[in-house]
Amino acid sequence: MVEKILDLFFKARRIEKRKAGLKAKLHYAMNQNRLDP
Repeated sequence: MVEKILDLFFKARRIEKRKAGLKAKLHYAMNQNRLDP
């Protein structure tokens, strides 16, 4: 039971990290486009 909860917790954190990473990449790409017209 505890293992199941921990597994879900870690999966959720991994998804959050991935979302944050995608957001950062998107911002970076947008900034690059602004610098290179």
